[in-house]
Amino acid sequence: IDPPRVVVGQRSTLRIDVLAPNYMTSPPELPGFQVRNAVTRQFQSVNRSEQRTGTSYAGVRFAFAIYPQEPGAFAISDQKVKVKYAAEPPAVREEEIALPRVSFEAFIPDAAADLNPFLAASQLTLEQSVQRSSDPFKVGDSITRTVTIQAEETPADEPGRA
Repeated sequence: IDPPRVVVGQRSTLRIDVLAPNYMTSPPELPGFQVRNAVTRQFQSVNRSEQRTGTSYAGVRFAFAIYPQEPGAFAISDQKVKVKYAAEPPAVREEEIALPRVSFEAFIPDAAADLNPFLAASQLTLEQSVQRSSDPFKVGDSITRTVTIQAEETPADEPGRA
């Protein structure tokens, strides 16, 4: 998981590589990695292949964006992946693999501790526009002020690539 310490509302990315000897006969079955008090979204998976000590492995890299919604310690444990592969074709083997426990921490920066609500974003843009009912402005005319706030990489945004 990267990074292992994030600001509340910002992303920590869980990456999982699933490799099997030879090739997989169907996509691996993964849990949803739902974490209490966090928003989890899956990125697009990427196919992989590797050679290790003369054996070819095929697999998939999965990535999940996890946005903690409150400060504290978070853990992902007791999760399993089901893999079907052809180690010795045409015979198919099925394995259920326990994933190691991973954890990360979320915090609110000291300078923002009194903000209610606290909103984390990688970039914040404020714009304003003012419209007058006439020019020059005179007594009884109206004025409209519009303030637009745009925040990037908040949990409501669609996450980018892993």
